[in-house]
Amino acid sequence: MNAILQPRHNRLLIGLACIVTAAGSLAHSPGEPSPSISFRLAFEEQAPDTTKMQFQSPNEAVYVSKSSILEGSDLLKARVKRGPAGPLLIITVTPDGAKRVKQTTSSHLGDRLALIVDGVLISAPTIRQPIEGNELSVTSARLSEREMEDLAKTINNAVEKH
Repeated sequence: MNAILQPRHNRLLIGLACIVTAAGSLAHSPGEPSPSISFRLAFEEQAPDTTKMQFQSPNEAVYVSKSSILEGSDLLKARVKRGPAGPLLIITVTPDGAKRVKQTTSSHLGDRLALIVDGVLISAPTIRQPIEGNELSVTSARLSEREMEDLAKTINNAVEKH
């Protein structure tokens, strides 16, 4: 995966390399159980307190930390906006969440930051430099605008239930 994390106007850019849509949609209906969303450290090789997670395609695995940097309660809202290279999913996080992202990315350059939704590894780009700010921007060449909208709905449904 060639995705990188880098700040751009105090946002986190995450290149989504792979997403699993076997259920047909990334969106959860309001009546369904609250989706589980987390951002966690991930590593190329096994490390203590990690679990192996695999992308659907390409056949790639990373070792994801069992503890989260951000969870649904750290997220405030999500929205999609058009960027120069396609749709951007903008996730606003709490001040405490932004502080944890900055601390973690400052001390884990070269490692990865995984986005996990309902137990599915969505993305795990490499951390290239510390990330500051309270907005995370998720970019993807592989996701349509509709899939980005579905992911935003999933996040917003999780936020409403916290």
